[in-house]
Amino acid sequence: MARILVPTQSYEDWRRLLARPDRHWKPGFSAMTLARSWEAAGGFPAEVDAIFRSSGQPNIVGLEPVLMWIGRVS
Repeated sequence: MARILVPTQSYEDWRRLLARPDRHWKPGFSAMTLARSWEAAGGFPAEVDAIFRSSGQPNIVGLEPVLMWIGRVS
């Protein structure tokens, strides 16, 4: 199967990646909450950035995401 990467424009674009959007795409559920968090951040969400900053590893502070991959674990 060919893999085609499509950039997202908003958190709504994440919905089509769900196996059961009717069950998992609801306010307050992890799929929608995760999508909103990442899209609104314009980089890493504040919680992820805080983990980087608290790690004591200066080489990971200030990183910017270039490619995010969401896939199924089989």
